[in-house]
Amino acid sequence: MTEYELIDAYQSVEASWQGAVSIYISIVFAFLATAYFVGEKLTRPQIIIVTGLYTLFSLFMLQMLATLLRRMTQLGTDITVISPGRAFADDSNLGVGLVMWVGVFLSAYVAGLIFMFQLRRNARSRRPG
Repeated sequence: MTEYELIDAYQSVEASWQGAVSIYISIVFAFLATAYFVGEKLTRPQIIIVTGLYTLFSLFMLQMLATLLRRMTQLGTDITVISPGRAFADDSNLGVGLVMWVGVFLSAYVAGLIFMFQLRRNARSRRPG
């Protein structure tokens, strides 16, 4: 590939990555909104379904984001080989980026679960009898 094609591919993958981050933020917000507005009223099977879907989509998004980040670093390395003066992400910082984003996404996931079950526990403690 030419340098232009590599840069174009890099920017396309980066745009996909940013879109995926936005989608994950929407997934987390949807779970938090569900927990806040109807979490107290959901039955145990409904909680299992909602939490299971949240977990499934979170794992899918995490895998997709890791794949896109890996592809960005591969393209960045290829661009750096062709044009050493260019400053793109390369394999040297892939591990740091993956660890950081996995930490961010797992933190959001766990915070969502804590939020859901904290609301449900508080609702049970307010019920009479």
